[in-house]
Amino acid sequence: MENTGIALFVYNRPKHTEWVLEGLRQNGIEELYIFADGPRPDDDENKIKNVREIINSIGWCQTHVIEREENWGLAESTIARINRVFKDNERLIMLEDDDVPHPDFIQFMNRCLDIYADDSRVMNITGYSP
Repeated sequence: MENTGIALFVYNRPKHTEWVLEGLRQNGIEELYIFADGPRPDDDENKIKNVREIINSIGWCQTHVIEREENWGLAESTIARINRVFKDNERLIMLEDDDVPHPDFIQFMNRCLDIYADDSRVMNITGYSP
């Protein structure tokens, strides 16, 4: 299995962030990259502060927390974040703050990444279940 980075993008939804983190904890991950964009002018900064308190209190895995003071927006921040994870990893599993993973999610994604690694027809893999 190749080196796979797991990235979580959070913003201003503390309860959603807690649910996603609990799902990742149940997956037994050892390392997590967390990216928190800065507030927009009309945002509830207390929610952003609450999310940052949650992500900075994780004690069950190694974390790389990157907090932006400004709001970079979705397109620019996503590209920069993905590039950051690829500095240390060959592959990436990316979640947003409303993607609550099943306890087998990381294992499933890694297995799929292994299976399709050399298939040029496959550009990405998703893991969605209602």
